[in-house]
Amino acid sequence: MNGMKNWASTMRQVLRSAVVILAVLAAVGLPSCRKSEDAGNSGGARTLPLKVRLGWQVNANSAGQIAALELGFYEEEGLDVTISPGGLDSPSVTTVASGEDDLGFANGPDLVINARAAGAPLKLS
Repeated sequence: MNGMKNWASTMRQVLRSAVVILAVLAAVGLPSCRKSEDAGNSGGARTLPLKVRLGWQVNANSAGQIAALELGFYEEEGLDVTISPGGLDSPSVTTVASGEDDLGFANGPDLVINARAAGAPLKLS
């Protein structure tokens, strides 16, 4: 049972780190996003809306992002995150370049490099 507690503690630390990374990316890499009042927060805290596109459909690779959303980690950091699945019909490179999403996960740097070579306004982080 002790091993399970250690695993849970480690996972929580990993998820919190992911949230902090997203918060930094949102604050530094998305200056054009407006902050909006969080209607559900009586303290008047401001949240940053952030639309995230996964590299593929929801699966084990996106478990950390989904768990952080469900556990409220993004909200704790002032982010109002919406996660959408990627895939052939909605590749993250296309949705981020068009402005539909604020950031996305790509399944390989070559996708971003090729899109940038074609003129897409993307950053590789």
